[in-house]
This record gives sequence, structure tokens and C-alpha cells, in this order.
Amino acid sequence: MSNINIGIIISSIRDARVGKQAAEYVYSIASKRDDLNFEIIDLRDYPLPLFNEAAPNGTLEVNDPVGKEWQAKIESLDGFIFIVAEYNGGIPGVLKNALDYTFTEWMRKPAAYFAYGSLGGSRAVQQLRLMCTELHMAAL
Repeated sequence: MSNINIGIIISSIRDARVGKQAAEYVYSIASKRDDLNFEIIDLRDYPLPLFNEAAPNGTLEVNDPVGKEWQAKIESLDGFIFIVAEYNGGIPGVLKNALDYTFTEWMRKPAAYFAYGSLGGSRAVQQLRLMCTELHMAAL
């Protein structure tokens, strides 16, 4: 098995979310590949408080223990597939908060997008692509 690890990130934590089923669908197809490892990353498993650290991420160490755990998880992965919900024309706040806890952990890693929403999630993906560019990720 390959040492290339791809995280499939569920961007919503709502009870009535579609993201979990979408992530499982993407995983069922992607995991048939034998050259990559895939893992579903559920933001529910990382109950991050609102980002309120002393300095922008990447300049000082994060103090929050869940924040540290989240940073370590992102650092351990080589690329990402974002399962993107669209809330009010943008990404869910919980995803934005998770992105704010990290910076260098994303750098020079590829990102792909699987979106859903009232308009197919296109506006959320557009917004997320800009954020991923700011995080020095390679959008696919």
C-alpha cells in the first residue's frame, strides 16, 4: 500500500447534513485505488473553539489541545478532498474556523472539491478555492 494519504474532509457538523453520505460515497470510489490511502476526516471529531489565538496561525504555537490535534492531523496528510456544503452562498463556519487553526500544515498539498447545496455548492467551492490558494495549496 502507498504512503500517500488523502483526507476526505466533511465540512458540516449539522445533524441533518448530507456531507457524511457524500464523503462515504467519495470514499467508496476512491478507496478502490491501490496507489493512495484515503481517510474520512469529520469535523465533528474536532470540536474546535472559535479561533482566538494570540497570533495568526503559523507564527506562534496554538494553545488549544483540540487545535493541536487538528494541526497534527492535517500535517499527517498529503492531500485533501473537501466535501463542501454551501451555507448562505459560502462555506460552513466550522470549516472556516478549522482552516484558521492551520496554515503551514496545508502548504504545497493538493486540494479537490466535492460540493453540494441549493446551487450545487458552486459558490462555496469558489470561496474555498480562494482560501486554499491563500494557504498555498494546489487546487485541482
